[in-house]
Amino acid sequence: MDPYVAPWQVTDTTWRQAFRESNPELVNDEHPDCPGCNPWQFNVRPLFADERFSLVAGCKQVDTTPDSSEVYAIIPGLFVFVPRAHTIDLAGLAPYMSLLPEAAEILHLEAPYSLTFNYGIVAGQTLAHEHFWFVNRRVLSAYPGHSLATLLIGAV
Repeated sequence: MDPYVAPWQVTDTTWRQAFRESNPELVNDEHPDCPGCNPWQFNVRPLFADERFSLVAGCKQVDTTPDSSEVYAIIPGLFVFVPRAHTIDLAGLAPYMSLLPEAAEILHLEAPYSLTFNYGIVAGQTLAHEHFWFVNRRVLSAYPGHSLATLLIGAV
């Protein structure tokens, strides 16, 4: 069983402009190039976003088309909790801990799930904005031979 659902191309940016225009309160001009601060810059449309945090499905680049467009696949059971404030160190995550149960409820997550984060490039951090990963262990267990680490490699 393949651990990824069917990929789709992220070439249509229409949703990004519409998302930004319909959510002006989510614009962070101090960090315009940071997807964590500006949720319309993620590779996939956020599942949830407000002034406190965004929730995004974990995805992974799986291919490139002949015209150099990137092709992504959703990683089942993997979600990213991203604080909206520009958060670049672990201390910055502390105020968001109390919001994690609400995020799990929005995602309809029930135990068992893991909550983890990568801190630093060597640990696999690719987004320069601290964030948590929700990992639905029930879904992950459906993919024998795939550990959390193999699913996270290259995930964004």
